Amino acid sequence: MQFSDTSNLDGIVQDITFLLGNIGTTEYSLNDRARNVNERYRQVWEVIFDAYGGWQFMDNNTSDPSTLPFSEINLVSGTATYALPTSALTVQGVEVKDSGDNWSVVNGTTYEGIRQYQAVDEFYQSDGDPLFYVLSGDVVELFPAPNYTQSSSLRVYYDQGISQFAGTDTTKVPGFATPFHRALSVGGALDFAMANAMNEKATMLQALFNDYLFKIRQFYGQRFKDKFPPRMKVVDTFIEYS
Repeated sequence: MQFSDTSNLDGIVQDITFLLGNIGTTEYSLNDRARNVNERYRQVWEVIFDAYGGWQFMDNNTSDPSTLPFSEINLVSGTATYALPTSALTVQGVEVKDSGDNWSVVNGTTYEGIRQYQAVDEFYQSDGDPLFYVLSGDVVELFPAPNYTQSSSLRVYYDQGISQFAGTDTTKVPGFATPFHRALSVGGALDFAMANAMNEKATMLQALFNDYLFKIRQFYGQRFKDKFPPRMKVVDTFIEYS
């Protein structure tokens, strides 16, 4: 479902107009619609993130479908701190490639955890193969710092945020599963209804939006069938052995 489709009238913008009973873009501007749709998009993202079922979410608008959800950063000898990918909201893990081209997992820790045993400045002072990492603000710090320089040798796995809509967008579509795209137009219509005391319509739209969130949570929580197979029901066991 694209953001705006003035030809077929089946975009998010046009669906908001329909849901509100033909409230047009004069009364409810494109910029206001985009702002509210983005806020509902963030709510959908939160549900998807919480419902993680082994299949990591990536926004289709910011991701190359041929790649995995990580970024590779150049290592510099003697340098311990590196900027995190700008699109990273949460970090799933860190790996480094040594000078022999072998990848290994770097263990996450915290400054508080280090200080339980020694001063941070005394923790792995000598450069070598990184063994631990600490996240601080928008950087990742390696302990020890690498003793070699090598391109694309720090790999950060992460969850990314949404790719927001602008009021001028047309063909851009939400970056989550297609069957649930209408959640955004429902949510955008709901915001207008609540702000304009359209109480009966707001109640209906709220129920519909909640239903979408429930279905999205179910879908993303069970999407990786191989890792999370359906549980056998008691009735199945009874039928099989009766």
